[in-house]
Amino acid sequence: MADDTVALILAWHEALNAQHVEDVLALSTPDVRIGGPRGSAAGHDVLADWIDHAGIELTPRVVHQGARALYVEQDARWPRNAEADPNEVIAACTVFEILDGKVAAILRHDSLEDALLAMSDAVSSELWSAD
Repeated sequence: MADDTVALILAWHEALNAQHVEDVLALSTPDVRIGGPRGSAAGHDVLADWIDHAGIELTPRVVHQGARALYVEQDARWPRNAEADPNEVIAACTVFEILDGKVAAILRHDSLEDALLAMSDAVSSELWSAD
């Protein structure tokens, strides 16, 4: 189960970073929740629009298992967004909720600690690391 979940998360990131919108949508539930510093919304249309307009790349560094979700520490940058410095890298942590083998929620936070606090959760194990 953990291997399948990590594979899902890594495939989702690969599709996002390649701007393969249809692949990201195929890996996500139709009512996927998206949340971050600018608010939250749900659905494939919202996710597709976010991919097209945010211009974000998320590079996973560590995947943690929590009781309620997966927590992915990432490097975030916006190389395709004219309003952002394409070379600036910001540490982030995204909460991924998985339902029936698909991503059901993508909730970005500034840090692992912020994400765990928001979810009232704790890390039980590290599932994967880029190192």
